[in-house]
Amino acid sequence: GVVAVLLAACTAPDGTPMANSPRVPAFGGLIGAITGSGQRKPGKTASAGMQTGTALSNQQAALRAALGEPRIRIVNSGAALVLTLPASLAFQPADATLRDSLKSDLAALAANLVQFPHSTIVIAAHTDNTGPASQNTRLSQARAEVLMAALSANGVGPGRMRAIGRGEELPIATNLTPEGRARNRRIEITIRPAP
Repeated sequence: GVVAVLLAACTAPDGTPMANSPRVPAFGGLIGAITGSGQRKPGKTASAGMQTGTALSNQQAALRAALGEPRIRIVNSGAALVLTLPASLAFQPADATLRDSLKSDLAALAANLVQFPHSTIVIAAHTDNTGPASQNTRLSQARAEVLMAALSANGVGPGRMRAIGRGEELPIATNLTPEGRARNRRIEITIRPAP
């Protein structure tokens, strides 16, 4: 019916298709809209983005309420939550043994990740540039793995998580001052909604 009429409108008077007609793409889009084929409806992506943003905002609020340590920063980028904490909160200098004082906050983080299960988690540990780079990479990898094990022990599925030792490769401040080096020694936990 309607499709036949539209297709007829795309032919020359002698019945041959008008392939070069500027109207053909417009009719094709109209046919797709009528038959249900063709491109995704506009607004679907925007709607999914809004749902992701709302879910992240809810998770961020729940996390902030659950975490007792104010030095754990939580940033919502709209696509992910990034928790950043000084490495000294979790570990002694040059050590990968988890401090007891952080264990309750890690348990609260794990409970939140269990409550909001549709995400992936990347735990990245960073150091300053003091000492050999290879040693810093090994230390940061060990720290990331210790944190991942702690979250896993509190119920977070290990398949959702990845531990990365960044060493000294991504500083956020100068390594020329004690304050800058302290800022560079950090843990970043990125929580990204699963596609």
